[in-house]
Amino acid sequence: SNPSTTFVTCERHGLNNDGRLFPCRSNENCMSSGSIKIAAKFSPPWSYATETSDSYEAFSSLLKVVKEVKDVRIAEIDLNKLYLRVEYPSKV
Repeated sequence: SNPSTTFVTCERHGLNNDGRLFPCRSNENCMSSGSIKIAAKFSPPWSYATETSDSYEAFSSLLKVVKEVKDVRIAEIDLNKLYLRVEYPSKV
């Protein structure tokens, strides 16, 4: 454990009733491609090379790439909804 970094979990995460990502609140330490109203909290969706139109195969490809990213922690996976939530250490 590194005392200069910590994991801060946002209060709301996941998908809302419309199947869209919850946005980050202004007082939370998070980034989301669903945070379109708060520019400082917006992060564009990850782009990665995939050569398939099959969404499950593309999600599997994304998951493989994410697992290779240093310091990433996979916090939640929903294969039915093709939802992936990851956490990174952050200086808070």
